[in-house]
Amino acid sequence: MTANFTRIVYFLTVCEYGSIAGAAEKLYITPQALNKQIRMLEAELGAALFHHTTRRLNITDFGQFFRNQMQPVYQFYQNAMVQTEQYLNTAKPCLHVSFFQGIPKRQVIQPLISELLINLPDSQIEFGSAEMDQLIDGLYGNKTDLAITYINPVEHLPNLIQIPLLTVKSSIVVAPSHPWASKEFITLEDMSKEQVLFLERSHGPDRDGFYGNLKAASYHFAPDVNSMLAQLCLGRHYSVFPAAHRLIADSGLTCLPLPDGCSSDFRLVLLYRPDNQFASFFESLKHIQPLFLCNAE
Repeated sequence: MTANFTRIVYFLTVCEYGSIAGAAEKLYITPQALNKQIRMLEAELGAALFHHTTRRLNITDFGQFFRNQMQPVYQFYQNAMVQTEQYLNTAKPCLHVSFFQGIPKRQVIQPLISELLINLPDSQIEFGSAEMDQLIDGLYGNKTDLAITYINPVEHLPNLIQIPLLTVKSSIVVAPSHPWASKEFITLEDMSKEQVLFLERSHGPDRDGFYGNLKAASYHFAPDVNSMLAQLCLGRHYSVFPAAHRLIADSGLTCLPLPDGCSSDFRLVLLYRPDNQFASFFESLKHIQPLFLCNAE
């Protein structure tokens, strides 16, 4: 006699919740699909587990016997999986690295990956891209160990350690269809007459410092970088980005220099919590700063 283990788990879940509907919700399948799986398990066993002729779900004597036999097996399986996960986490700690999606991959991400692989050969390393606010939330929530992103010099990020890698000048960014696209330079007066588009930030100073003092005809905010680029491509707004933002070129947008008396620098930084398990290693990454300076030239 053989029986599908997944169906046994389905059966035990039905017993736990006392109904097909409740168990189906827990298992994220439809009641019809779950009922079919129970009947297939009964066919494998050659005996009924439930009385299916009444409106109320009642377990058979055989069903009760089978449940008593399988419940300890399933509990042993669950405990074994927990112990396996604990062993893997202890034997090979996982380093979660997130980077702002607009950061140059070849100049920044690849050198950092190489550094991590060389110095942490016994660790699992997971990389992922995210919006700026998601990066910060991940650090504060202990879901991210190390973040690579741009920050505004006036940005206040309490309880996070910053390792500056590079200072990046900002540029005015417009679409080819924008009235400024054919200009060689932009004046402060020009900027005061057009609509400006910012990235909405819950942690950052997009309404403070340079951005808060910027004079424009109207102010607009995009929820994320991709939405911001899409809106800029319509040619109705201008924005101010770090000049190294790789998504600018990919979107066909044009960069123009900021006018005299109006400058905005961003810092490319590594961010981490001082209580992170890898904090001492992150501190040692300061030695790679010259590498990024070289790549930027």
